[in-house]
Amino acid sequence: MKKSLNLLKSLSGIVCLIGIWQVTTGSQSLPKFMLPSPVDVVMAAKNNWQIQSTTPLPDWEVSIQKADFLGEIGLDYYWAKDASAYPRQRKIFQAFMAYAYTTHTLANIHTKGAEKDVLAILKYYRTQDPLIIHWYSGPLDLVDDFLDLGCFFTISVDAGYSPLTTQLIHHLPIDRILTETDGPSSLEWIGHGYGWSHQILRILDILSQQKGLSFDQMKDQVYQNYLSLNL
Repeated sequence: MKKSLNLLKSLSGIVCLIGIWQVTTGSQSLPKFMLPSPVDVVMAAKNNWQIQSTTPLPDWEVSIQKADFLGEIGLDYYWAKDASAYPRQRKIFQAFMAYAYTTHTLANIHTKGAEKDVLAILKYYRTQDPLIIHWYSGPLDLVDDFLDLGCFFTISVDAGYSPLTTQLIHHLPIDRILTETDGPSSLEWIGHGYGWSHQILRILDILSQQKGLSFDQMKDQVYQNYLSLNL
């Protein structure tokens, strides 16, 4: 990791942890670490915060210079019900992507319900650096467009439960797949308890079966994909 990271407050004052798990080589050991990052823009109905149409954009560049990557950033039109705030979401996301473009900083991106607008912004800020699409649940006909931009896709705890995720796994090339748990309550959303780190092993097992690889082959591939991010 280039620099040690601090937990930084987002524009709304909420601190969030986004996990990119390193899967170790050798036996089926648990992933080693999670990278914290500053987060903004993403709206969640369960959280007591929302970006409003008047949300300010303070001077955050000094803070995010301490981060190895940006995320989870992006747009959300699914959990965020106030459509009047969508233009402000887009403006803040564009500011983050302009920073990522000029500083060659990797971004981990939320797209829920706003996949077309996210894609349009990513095409405008067509960075040569890797991008991560976090827990994609949008139209499958847009996946190739994201892949053409160099995006990686995380497969999360709904693997094995969601038919859409099954289709997504089949569609993705193996060198663009990462794994994640999101957060402890993520699996609870779909009625299967808490999404602790051991879920990564279950996700890898599902990936290996669907991709026709051994568990160790799939684990090593995901690890190589992680290394290619150059964090």
